[in-house]
Amino acid sequence: MSRRFPFVIILILLVVLMIAGCDKDKPDSSAGQTTTPATVPTLLDVKIGNLVTPEQVSNALGIKVGEGIVVDQDTAVRYYSEDGGSYCDISMLKCSREIYDSAVAAYTDAEDTLNLGQVAKWRADTKQIVIYNGNYMISVSAVVKGKSNEHLLSSARQIAALALEKLG
Repeated sequence: MSRRFPFVIILILLVVLMIAGCDKDKPDSSAGQTTTPATVPTLLDVKIGNLVTPEQVSNALGIKVGEGIVVDQDTAVRYYSEDGGSYCDISMLKCSREIYDSAVAAYTDAEDTLNLGQVAKWRADTKQIVIYNGNYMISVSAVVKGKSNEHLLSSARQIAALALEKLG
């Protein structure tokens, strides 16, 4: 799991740290009140499951995938092949460039990938591209059995470009 979803783990930690930092100086005005799941705000202002279609992911990967499964508090969507051995993950975090830079600083093996968002990094070992577009940090992981790193980079770039286009 640590190789499949490193971005999601960093994303969750950053969100927890941001929430903890925002609340530490506020007086406790909620004494005696409870928060229900219906009142908890969403982490994204977009529907991550609507960024790309299963057909677009299938075309980019060169294999058939099923419907996306939205997970991680609606910040990630996963598309699995029919045999479950190949997949594509798309994760997002609304953040500043500084948070993006801090997150990718841990990726010592990442290579710059040009012409995608403001900045993008490719990690061949995890088959993951991480992009910043000015508002969001977006991660696309493309893992397909028997495909080269070049094919997977091309696939991840294509899926990321579709998501970026949908974000406007």
